[in-house]
Amino acid sequence: MKDQRQTYLCRESEEILKNTHLGLWVIHIDPEGGASELYADSTMLQVMGVKENLTPAECFRHWYDRIDERYYYYVNCAVQSMLDTGRLIQVEYTWKHPDAGDVVVRCVGSRTEDQDGKLCLEGYHRILSNLDRPKFMENDETDFMLKYRRKSDFYKALLSETVAYAELNLDTGVLLEAGGLWEAYGEENRTSGEPFFDIMSRNMEETIAPEDRDNCREQLSAEEIRRRFKNGKRTEKLSFRRMCGGELRWVRVTVHVFQEDYTDTLYALLYMKDIDIAKRREMTMEIAANLDPLTNIDNRRNFEDKVRRFMTEEEGVHEGVFLLFDLDEFKSINDRYGHQGGDMALVQMAKLLQTTFRSDDIIGRMGGDEFMVFLRNVSDRALVENRMQRLFGRMDGLQAMPFTFSAGITFASSEGFSYEECFKEADRALYNSKQKGRHRYSYYEGK
Repeated sequence: MKDQRQTYLCRESEEILKNTHLGLWVIHIDPEGGASELYADSTMLQVMGVKENLTPAECFRHWYDRIDERYYYYVNCAVQSMLDTGRLIQVEYTWKHPDAGDVVVRCVGSRTEDQDGKLCLEGYHRILSNLDRPKFMENDETDFMLKYRRKSDFYKALLSETVAYAELNLDTGVLLEAGGLWEAYGEENRTSGEPFFDIMSRNMEETIAPEDRDNCREQLSAEEIRRRFKNGKRTEKLSFRRMCGGELRWVRVTVHVFQEDYTDTLYALLYMKDIDIAKRREMTMEIAANLDPLTNIDNRRNFEDKVRRFMTEEEGVHEGVFLLFDLDEFKSINDRYGHQGGDMALVQMAKLLQTTFRSDDIIGRMGGDEFMVFLRNVSDRALVENRMQRLFGRMDGLQAMPFTFSAGITFASSEGFSYEECFKEADRALYNSKQKGRHRYSYYEGK
């Protein structure tokens, strides 16, 4: 019974290899530099399009001489890795089939015990894709090939919208394909053997906006991509500004990592899309959502967010000064000059604040005729006094539409900071200024 099962399995194995066009091979390499030999089963000979009896040495030349010259470096590296490590190594490359022309081939192999003084490798060989269907598949195309063709159609549609794409073996550094803005990187990778990501990093000085370079170098490296995959993240997207067509444009690079089932080899597919129009529209909408439409300074929500982030999210203890402003008798301005005149007064007030305080300070409009300023890293009352005196001096110099304002001031620390309490303290100080006759400022003195 056992012998019958073994005979059946052997017969079934041969049929499976034949139906899936999986060719088995053994290569003997003479360490002294003599002719190498390739021993192939019937399926392997069929896959390689061999139509005559060839010696093992001739069979090796039939395979090796048809490797696309751009991939000799990678195939030789893969063979050397098999010899050096003894691990299962996978390599994909373009091969010139005698009937089908250029086809994509996958070879998987490892080193076995030496024989007769020769180094021995064994593995399998399979055609993954082709431009024209090989004759031996005209009546017997497998489900695998159908799936691969559907996958290829998907990639073609996906990559047709890109400005650059690349597919590479993360373990060996073999670049399988590159196009668009990365086509030149691909050619350099094939001729010099320098890893694709190293070439990309070296070219960032000329292609990527200075403020984005460090992040790109960190995120677009083989080590970081493998680390993310190990932590369960297969896909990562990164947006930055890059030179495209002679100008800096927003692009998005998507990196997707997948692992081959049998060898555990990691592959990465990268594609870069031009998102400049969409990104600038998004930024415009974001700015519009964060700014007061009349005065073009921060609106109440964005002002509050900035103050909270500064006081609570950054490391260390931070101090600041919260100032709340209110135009005096604003209703009378509207009555005298109309609502357009009132808007002009609000715009003028925003400009006074912007020219008086530092660019690093936070300036916003509360709504109506109220404004807010937050001085970062300030705790010295003398500095505040200097700024307020300068502001009042500029306000007194207004001639076209004179107005006055009152202000309330409070000091804040990140220790136990509460935005709501800080606002209330400035508001109480502002109330005191109004009670004392307006056109002045007051400090919050506590309860």
